[in-house]
Amino acid sequence: LRDGADDYLSKPFSPDELAARAHRLVADRARARVQLESQATLLRAVAEGITDAVFVKDRSGRYVFINPAGALGRDVDDILGKDDAEILGEEAARQLVAHDREVMSSGQVLTREELVQVSGMPRVFLATKAPYRDARGETIGVVGVARDITERKQGEELVRASLRAKETLLREIHHRVKNNLQIVSSLLSLQVRPGGDPRIGEIVEESQTRIRSIAMVHESLYRTESLEGVVFGDYLRELTRTLSDMFGLGARGIALSFDPGAAPLVFDLDRAVPCGLIVNELIMNAIKHAFPDGRRGSILVRIERQGTSTSFSVRDDGVGLPPAFSLASSGSTGVRIVTALARQLGAVLEVREGGGAGAELALRLPDGVSS
Repeated sequence: LRDGADDYLSKPFSPDELAARAHRLVADRARARVQLESQATLLRAVAEGITDAVFVKDRSGRYVFINPAGALGRDVDDILGKDDAEILGEEAARQLVAHDREVMSSGQVLTREELVQVSGMPRVFLATKAPYRDARGETIGVVGVARDITERKQGEELVRASLRAKETLLREIHHRVKNNLQIVSSLLSLQVRPGGDPRIGEIVEESQTRIRSIAMVHESLYRTESLEGVVFGDYLRELTRTLSDMFGLGARGIALSFDPGAAPLVFDLDRAVPCGLIVNELIMNAIKHAFPDGRRGSILVRIERQGTSTSFSVRDDGVGLPPAFSLASSGSTGVRIVTALARQLGAVLEVREGGGAGAELALRLPDGVSS
């Protein structure tokens, strides 16, 4: 209009030309009005057609627009011009009002869960709110979209409750397996008669240590929070302590120690049991054969990790292995157990002999079996 007025004042127009200009101006305004009405109709149809709540509030929190889904069963006209406190009550509206103020003060889009009473029942909504700005960019309210996620939250809680129940059951299973293994160990003890064959007592004792090593795996799973696996470093630390106490190594002058390495190692049950049995056998072998005739010394159990490769080693500084010792030709029960379990794991059993006294046996696992 200003440009038209300037043209009118600065340029001579004929009556016909002036009428044509006026006609074009009226036509342009009519088209703009039709476009605005069309856009408003489209936006209203979208807002009223979706099942999510769509709303606009002014700075005082009063609703200037809300779609039927946002009215939550009320009449839209009964909500417009009111704030949440008037609609829901002061206490119920406290959380919603706080979120609105956070949006307006921060100028940021925020997403929050909000609890709303609908027909006397609590419903959970996931609300995304943004500043509502005028043409000058000034914040004049809040615009938002909210989705009812009550059923989803209830479903998630049912899943969590089911998982908790299964974890409790699984823990109880591991606990009972451990207890049953301890009963088996006790029954073996009853088979050893006082004054009987000492070799039988030795066999029973070896069997008990194997049973104990398996029971300790289940005990570790019973005590862990995630039940996803055994922290094998913690397991080996407890195993070495148990064996040291069981065979009185301190009084015999034999130090049994453990080096966990740098990175934690977690095994599932299928790997923890055979690995635990193997390390148990290697320690037992060192205790039985490395320090004859009251000899003193030390045994070191170590975890070694290089990239994706993991190995366990048991090294002693005792008398060393017999000449021409071979794992393949050894007929001992312990070696047969270790060899069979290593084959089951796809692992490699190695004999490492450094110069001087002592021996070292190591189990190298295939790449990628540990985490």
